[in-house]
Amino acid sequence: MKLSLPSLSLLINLQTLCLNYGNFEDITIIGELRQLKILSLQHCKIKKLTGEIGKLTQLRLVDLSNCRNLKVIAPNVISCLLRLEELYMSGCSILWTVEGLEELKHLTHLTALEIDISDDKILPNDFLSKKLERYQISIGNWPFPQGYIDGDDGKYMFIKSFLYDEHATLRTLKLKFSSIIKIWLEQFQCFKNVEFLCLDKLESIKNDVYELDKEGFSQLKHLRVHNNPNIMCIVDSTKCIPYDAFPLLESLILFNLINLKKICYGQPTTKSFYNLKVIEVKSCSKLENIFSFSNASKSLPQLQRIRVEDCENMNEIFAVEREDRVNKNEVIDKIEFFQLRFLTLINLPRIANFYSEASTPSTLQTRQVESSINLQSNEIYSEDELVDTVTPIFNRKVICLYFLYIILILLLNPYCDLKFQLNIFTKYLLSMFRRLKLTLEIQFVCLHSMLSYQMAYCDKYFHD
Repeated sequence: MKLSLPSLSLLINLQTLCLNYGNFEDITIIGELRQLKILSLQHCKIKKLTGEIGKLTQLRLVDLSNCRNLKVIAPNVISCLLRLEELYMSGCSILWTVEGLEELKHLTHLTALEIDISDDKILPNDFLSKKLERYQISIGNWPFPQGYIDGDDGKYMFIKSFLYDEHATLRTLKLKFSSIIKIWLEQFQCFKNVEFLCLDKLESIKNDVYELDKEGFSQLKHLRVHNNPNIMCIVDSTKCIPYDAFPLLESLILFNLINLKKICYGQPTTKSFYNLKVIEVKSCSKLENIFSFSNASKSLPQLQRIRVEDCENMNEIFAVEREDRVNKNEVIDKIEFFQLRFLTLINLPRIANFYSEASTPSTLQTRQVESSINLQSNEIYSEDELVDTVTPIFNRKVICLYFLYIILILLLNPYCDLKFQLNIFTKYLLSMFRRLKLTLEIQFVCLHSMLSYQMAYCDKYFHD
């Protein structure tokens, strides 16, 4: 439908025009408003940005956000808007070309940009060499909604901590390359002020994420890294001295990093990760612990949520190398996580401790054996026997908080009686938490291929 406002052309001095959520498709008439400085067409049904828009040389702001039907921008339209300072095009279906993206380089006054580019192969070598004050740039084919991550072999991850409103105003960069683009290691220098960074299949990164910014991502608040087989650690502290690593980082999301061995290699500075509130990790098969600090509770004083899932070699959540203690002559009487509110551990077959001193492999294997519960046994241990035979996940030094909400996901044995398994696990939990004298609320969520049957059984069991 054509924009039917013939009188609009009479408003020759009009400077601001907002026609959000319009049903029209043709906006040719707007090209006659030569004094226009602000044009907003959010959620409109336009299919093409016509050449007439290029005549609006006084424009400072253009907002085409979420124009889902917009696929074509006429040649030389963007390059004519030389005074443009803010350009918002996220949520559009624009079929970008190399020439179209080249036009952005003519916008020397541009300070804010929102753009989605699905084809990473058409990026110019010097794409966006100018540092922007505000931006939301997505390169590659990203799934919707934003709290969902798609992986290989049918894997996926829902980010429990994602809140759209908190991320909407952040400087955002999302990179997903289907080919090796080494030039981005250089171009990333223009995005050192990024606040929300998502990295998916970025072949340019070979060992650690820190290769992108060796000065520590000083303004980064949220980091997601997934589907990259080359990454072995997130940060190598031995390479970034004297910079603090991720000093403002609030959330860290890691998914399907099959060769990730450590999140942080070496001992970081005291301000590194200091503001971290959320850690979510899934399908990182070689990862043995989340962090190995000299004292994790002092290094992560803001930590509120931990979620670890499908990490088959995870031994403990936090570990302390004995050598670190000896070198620093440090003695830790207690480990405090007073801000921790949510702890979710799912399908971690080797988990033995929440916090432990890393020792020799033989000692660690012994601890794992002692910490296991035999769900196939027909014998039900008494509480005292259970305490003596099972090393608790939380040792006595760990003090989490006054009220801790723990979600314990039980991947139960389908060949064993469910009520028996719950009895065993409940006794284990009660003995563990009674020793710590913590006030706890425990929610049992049972997952298995026979989910419907077992959930019904579980519900009946808890209401009997």
